[in-house]
Amino acid sequence: MSTASGTKQRFFVYAPDKAGAAENRAKYLDEHRAGIQPLVEKGILKVGAALLEPSSIQAGGEPKFFGSAVFVEAESIDDVRKQIEADTYWVNDVWDKEKLTIFPALLATPLP
Repeated sequence: MSTASGTKQRFFVYAPDKAGAAENRAKYLDEHRAGIQPLVEKGILKVGAALLEPSSIQAGGEPKFFGSAVFVEAESIDDVRKQIEADTYWVNDVWDKEKLTIFPALLATPLP
């Protein structure tokens, strides 16, 4: 979905965690945050979120993560994939590489 004019496209990325990845997620959290900061500053990463199991919001519930979701702007799906594959969560097997999905997105509301 690359464009000849260099216009950026919007993409939604769903990166589910591998089973049993909670320890690795916590271990690499600071490195993950440091790695995404330049993407925020460059305007590539628009919204990023850790996804929680519903039980996490119950009174006194512990946060139980099951993946990540992000909205990005990039010239192509390949560019998005390169950014994801450079992330420490990808490199250190937090995310389930076989279940990662990247969708072109036509947004109904503006991104921040």
